Amino acid sequence: MKKRIIIAYFGTKDEKAMSELSSFITELQDASSLSCGSISLMHQDISSRLAFSPDEKILILPLLIQKGGTYEKLLSCGAVTAPPLLCRKDDIRECASVINSTLDKKKDHNYILVAHGDEQRTIEEYRTLQEHLRDDVIITALKGKDNYRTLKPHCTGLTLIPFLLTCGHHAKHEIMAGCSKHFASSGYDVSFIENGILSVFPSLKNIFIRHLMELQKE
Repeated sequence: MKKRIIIAYFGTKDEKAMSELSSFITELQDASSLSCGSISLMHQDISSRLAFSPDEKILILPLLIQKGGTYEKLLSCGAVTAPPLLCRKDDIRECASVINSTLDKKKDHNYILVAHGDEQRTIEEYRTLQEHLRDDVIITALKGKDNYRTLKPHCTGLTLIPFLLTCGHHAKHEIMAGCSKHFASSGYDVSFIENGILSVFPSLKNIFIRHLMELQKE
């Protein structure tokens, strides 16, 4: 049976962010020994767009940070689907190691990783990641029970980093108008890195590449 890999991703209208994401998708396609296409998850009926013939085995590589509603929709399509970035304990430990080794420690300073979150559930993988992060690095979310409004950093200086693959217009607005404004109004000195993890922590790409290599063996 012929096998084909489909890279599933969330696109963006932000040209810089989309260019960065497209470059990584191309890198993954070049690394694959199988036929490798891609599909945007933006405003689409996933199951209808993943229709395939009976003699073809579809393998899905999701460029997602966490498990959640979108990941569950991909699983419901019936194709073998690789895990998102934060899923397996070994991947989470590697993720924390990359973050810890990349960010320079600063006096009286916290790094705040701002993930998307999920309004319908608590993301346990964030908590697991937090267990392996340095004390000055904190993960929070835009949405859900453990969102940034529940956070009280212990340092006066904060650097906000989007914990998203890329940081498009919508994410920038949410973080600037939400997180940054919230912390600044509480007396913190806030700065914002307007790039996602593909740029800030490029070594994290290796986890997705490993998922791709594993997927090819299915």
